[in-house]
Amino acid sequence: MAILECRRDRLVHVIDLARLYRGWTRQEVAAALGREPAKMIPESGNPKLDLVVGIARLLEWPVGDVADCLWGAEGAVPGLFEGSLDNASAAPGAPGSPHAPGSLGERARACRRQGLEHMAVSLLQQALLDGSLSRLDRAQVHAELAQVHFTLWHLAEARALASELLRQQERGDLPADAAGAVALARVVRGHAQRRLMRMQPEMKPVLAKAACRDLIEGVEGVDAVVLTIDGADLEHLLAAAHTARGGIVECEVETGMLAAERGIDQIMGGLDAVIDPLTCTPGPMLEAWGWWCVYGANLALAHLEGESQNLALGIFTNKVLEIAERSGSWALRERAFSLEHLRRWGAPGALPVNSAPRGSKSSTDDEPLLLDQDQVRALIGTMGRFPAFRPAGWTLLHRATIVE
Repeated sequence: MAILECRRDRLVHVIDLARLYRGWTRQEVAAALGREPAKMIPESGNPKLDLVVGIARLLEWPVGDVADCLWGAEGAVPGLFEGSLDNASAAPGAPGSPHAPGSLGERARACRRQGLEHMAVSLLQQALLDGSLSRLDRAQVHAELAQVHFTLWHLAEARALASELLRQQERGDLPADAAGAVALARVVRGHAQRRLMRMQPEMKPVLAKAACRDLIEGVEGVDAVVLTIDGADLEHLLAAAHTARGGIVECEVETGMLAAERGIDQIMGGLDAVIDPLTCTPGPMLEAWGWWCVYGANLALAHLEGESQNLALGIFTNKVLEIAERSGSWALRERAFSLEHLRRWGAPGALPVNSAPRGSKSSTDDEPLLLDQDQVRALIGTMGRFPAFRPAGWTLLHRATIVE
């Protein structure tokens, strides 16, 4: 009974918010929602979807945010204007420490482990508003926020945040012990430019050189601070440096410093360390090897053709999906599924990357796409976590054969 009352109270609060926002009477709100005033609040406290969508429209909020207010697990909705659920429910943690238990930074990391990068962005942004953060902690949160934006393919935001932190370092505004955060920012900016060179081919020579320079300097920065950091932060940084080393190979190929075949061979040889991901310890370093697979697949898409391309892509995409499953990385799942789409049909709305001239038949045309139940669940979960992936995800679902 208490649960039902709590749900009804939440719905009453949210409808009151809409009424206050619009400056309407209760009757006007009810009319806009297609309800009678006395019947706006169901006995169960669980509104139908059309009511939730209607409230979101009146508030001009995302539907998901309204749903969080109605069904979130944070406890009762606070009184109007008392503050957000996140702020009300956060445990205090250690003052000024973004990684203390219960802190916004630690909660953001927990979200990232579940692939909930959008929630991590919001939490890290809130953390940066905390005036009690030390300069070191603020730099760490700043660098991590840039990394989360990069994971979500918000490349302009990632690049801008990383560049701002690097400018602070150049001005001498950061403490000396923020070197780890600076190195991470350098790696993130390098990766953002590496991805942009695929999206802006006319700028590829410039972006490839800039990405290569940032990634090399980022690795050097990590190497310089490894003796001063321990625990999870060290593991996180070492994995970031290892992903950067693989990214350097991709960039060196695109700058002409390294032949494509040799670059692919280097990456393929490195994967000998993870021949069987099931025997590897899950964690950031295993995920880093997954990103090496992504870089190899990028090079195969850009520089190989025909059967040699299909063979290389098959190896890299299978391996990255195995590593994604073992490490639990949703970001790797997104890349694995996206690469499978590219291998078969190219980018959504574009000609297949590995296709022969229009009208001819690709070697993947007769290859059925088989997904078992676990893969379908992973695909659907990836679509929910990465909005930019959804067009490719729908295509994969529509064209796949689901194996019971």
